[in-house]
Amino acid sequence: MFVRVGADADTALFHYLAESACPVKSRGKPPNAQLDRLPYARANRRNLLLGWVVDTTHAQHALDAGNVEQEWLGEARPLEKISRKGGELDEVYFRLRQSILNGSLAPGAIINQVHIAKLYGVSRTPVREALRMLQAENLVEAQFQLRMRVTAITPLEVDSVYATWILVQSLGTSLTVPRISAVEMDRIRTALSELNTCNPARNGSPARWHEVHANFHHCLLMHAGPVILESIANCWSRSERARRAYMRTAPQSWLDSEAEHTALADAYAAGDAALAVYLTSRQLARIARIVIGTIDPAYDPVAIRHALTLTSGLAAERR
Repeated sequence: MFVRVGADADTALFHYLAESACPVKSRGKPPNAQLDRLPYARANRRNLLLGWVVDTTHAQHALDAGNVEQEWLGEARPLEKISRKGGELDEVYFRLRQSILNGSLAPGAIINQVHIAKLYGVSRTPVREALRMLQAENLVEAQFQLRMRVTAITPLEVDSVYATWILVQSLGTSLTVPRISAVEMDRIRTALSELNTCNPARNGSPARWHEVHANFHHCLLMHAGPVILESIANCWSRSERARRAYMRTAPQSWLDSEAEHTALADAYAAGDAALAVYLTSRQLARIARIVIGTIDPAYDPVAIRHALTLTSGLAAERR
């Protein structure tokens, strides 16, 4: 079955939006030292926004070290020839990434470089580089014989990433709220209205919702500055798989998020930075705790608790 992917790549879109406001000079394939920044949206903006068609058939079984494991042998159309250097790398990266994020490539699935190169009609070089990029995001881990395994979502990772996100998001929020103009507030309201309109709980498109969701949160951080935006984008990226899994398995979450987004926009309109910090940090903590609870109900999210304590102090200072 062929499905459309790429247009719902909310993390990549977030990078694209953030970098539109604060362009980065480098183009195409960045050096390895910049892998953790993942600024690949700018190298293929048109395909990022329009999406592309990929077959997500998968889940063939293979023997590995005496155990039966899942090896991804999905089918895909060969990539069209791209004249711009680095284009194949971007497409392979985004296709594999979306397969992991949408669950087609489940945790524990084995990815073979040789198979992927044949399926996509490319050499092993862009596949190898794409897998390195995914490894930098902790989405895959190295195995043997040119293979990678899709990593599991761990409570420790969710706790650490969301705790960091709570702190940086709160800082960006506290910097933005006092500087919001009437025109900018109208942009936030417009983005919120569009977000509510495409809510999947009302038969909206999840793909469209993820795209608009990224735009809405970008509007909320328009005065945060490029360094803070980059840190938030990294947290967004590292949490995307857990966040999407949560949204798929908890239909009520769409309506919960809508109520939280509306309250957050009202706090911005009132110029109440302390309330906005409180609301955004609690929303992130709520999602993280639910995700952690589904993985390991006994896990204590210590980092998130400490982050909430710190942001409570920040909110108190703003008052």
